[in-house]
Amino acid sequence: MRKIAFFLLVVFVFSVPSEQVWILPLIGTPSRVVGALAIGAGLLAMFVQGQTRKPGAQLWFTTLFVICNLMSLLWTMNVDVTVERAMTYFQLLPIVWLVWEFGRGRDEHDVLLAAFCVGALLALYSQFMNFAAGIQWMGAGPTEARYSATNTDPNELGVTLAVCIPMVWYFFVTRRGSFRVVGLALIPLALIGILMTSSRGASLGALTAMTVVAVVGRGSAMQRSVSFVAVVLLAAIAAIAVVPSAAWTRIFTVGTELQSGTFSGRTLIWDAGVDAFLQHPLLGVGSGAFGVAVESMVGSRASHNVPLAILVEQGLVGFAIFTAMIGIAAWQIVRLPTHVRGVWTVIGLTWLIGAMSLSLQHTKVTWLLLALIAARSAGEEERHIVQARATDRARYGVRHAAAAGTGGFVVRQPGL
Repeated sequence: MRKIAFFLLVVFVFSVPSEQVWILPLIGTPSRVVGALAIGAGLLAMFVQGQTRKPGAQLWFTTLFVICNLMSLLWTMNVDVTVERAMTYFQLLPIVWLVWEFGRGRDEHDVLLAAFCVGALLALYSQFMNFAAGIQWMGAGPTEARYSATNTDPNELGVTLAVCIPMVWYFFVTRRGSFRVVGLALIPLALIGILMTSSRGASLGALTAMTVVAVVGRGSAMQRSVSFVAVVLLAAIAAIAVVPSAAWTRIFTVGTELQSGTFSGRTLIWDAGVDAFLQHPLLGVGSGAFGVAVESMVGSRASHNVPLAILVEQGLVGFAIFTAMIGIAAWQIVRLPTHVRGVWTVIGLTWLIGAMSLSLQHTKVTWLLLALIAARSAGEEERHIVQARATDRARYGVRHAAAAGTGGFVVRQPGL
């Protein structure tokens, strides 16, 4: 039963990057259906075996965060939006448990990462098909060229593709044969997809993600630097040939926006968010109610900033819990083996850059990344414990055999 649960978990992770592309009538996204099946199989496996893994710190804090969001129904500024957002968090929590329960081994970890990257290929395919058909994202301005997968926000797609870059490089470094070829090929494709979204935040995230090529790998620092330059040049040549000039124009305004711009009105939203937080600093305005809180100042808008969204919606209490979740993930990354630590450090920094300009706190990608880090860290700790016990047993066996051969006494050699 555990194998069935893990298989369904793999299918769920595969469906996450492209979940909005194919929406099923009366059901919704495929990830919702597969996720429900995976949760059911996981619970059944737990009852059949009569045991489950001891919850770790990340699982406890994510549970506490969900409870905090549910409790905000008592003081929310809008019950409807809070019910919707709180239920989203409530549905994401079992997914964190599934990864914790069934994805702790190295092989399971790699399979889940591979499923996520392959799922991203489907989103890329949808995006390239829209580009070929001249179908731009509905929110693109008259002078912009923004292409995304069907029904998918281009900014979120860009961050998802940026997160994939360290993952596929991890396979390029640790695997052989077709894994390396596919991994190396997916990096330029992901970079082209990011540039097609014209997302400035995702482009900054992609630059961060590309540092994994120079940081993680075999050989000397010089060899890794050469690999980094080679991959960047390959992607740049392909991007220049494919990406529209309007997309380049928008992306290259990032410097001006950082110095004196509003990031497409985001700074105005952030100012309004700060005012809303100061009015409700302790418990916030209610889960998902950011748009309601700033409506009188800038209209009902998304936060476009994860820390600010948490502060406004859950106040200092919820922000402390969410910060603890991020801090636990950072500590778990530090404790990973060297090459895995480098990959997950780059993934974390890439996500963080995206979180500064997008509302990623309630997306499946965010919660999936936190779960994968926690599961891999727990798996490494278990492996070290097993190895330590095996070493102790081996040492005890040698000492016991030596004692048995001398009538129960260990004879010391002269000079020892």
